[in-house]
Amino acid sequence: MPTGRIRFRSWAAALMIVCAALLATGYYATTPLMQPALALPLPTTPTATPTPAVPATFHGLDLGDWGTWSVALFTLLSFGVIAIGLFVEGHRRKEDLKKESARRREDLLMESINRTNDFRKERENREADIKRVQDRQETLDDRQKKLDEQSAYLLESEQARQVGAFISWPPDAEPSEDRDVVQMTVVNASDLPISNIRGYMISPSDQRIVSAFPQIAVLYPHKDDMQLAYVEQTISRNDQQLVLVYDDDSGVRWRKYLDSPSPHKLEDRTADLP
Repeated sequence: MPTGRIRFRSWAAALMIVCAALLATGYYATTPLMQPALALPLPTTPTATPTPAVPATFHGLDLGDWGTWSVALFTLLSFGVIAIGLFVEGHRRKEDLKKESARRREDLLMESINRTNDFRKERENREADIKRVQDRQETLDDRQKKLDEQSAYLLESEQARQVGAFISWPPDAEPSEDRDVVQMTVVNASDLPISNIRGYMISPSDQRIVSAFPQIAVLYPHKDDMQLAYVEQTISRNDQQLVLVYDDDSGVRWRKYLDSPSPHKLEDRTADLP
């Protein structure tokens, strides 16, 4: 790291300066002069051997072994200082590496968590898309099913939808004191006959049968027929509703005008009204 390198270089430069200073001091203390100093001549005798002059140092002092030991001591101290500096610097670099490793592990952990969250969100979005597609497919299936049912109903009720009826109150009828005369007209506009035709007068307020028309056995194609029925005069004409029940040419029984003007298929042929 940059901080560790700066510290290491500072320590190395300082130690190099200290070592250079110590070596220069030892060299200065122990190196003799280039020219030996003049020594007093000794009395010469025929039998005496001349004594060589003792060389002097730069500073004029002869430290002898003390200087050598001082340089050695300072050198050892220098190496000790270098070793301590290297140990401290290594410990610092080790701590820095630990911190860097911890930071990298934390970054990797956060990156892994972020990737996991992104993957989870992507999976949730994919599942939501799949769910929407499934719901849309179910909606389309339901719509197609309804269309198929409607097509089947239209095909099956093609003749039944061409049969109709209405009621009227004929002016030339002779009502009694307590009963009113109602006329039902049934029209078969299909190309096939219908049979077992029954008409009922009910009260819409309480779905009660107030009168019934005589049964018409068969009504041929493009024909109409009329039947009369008596209704109590206590019942208002606005409270009277016609319900028509009949069999088509295939034998299916249909009911009209109870709930809607469209024909309703009766599964139970024994009950014309609910």
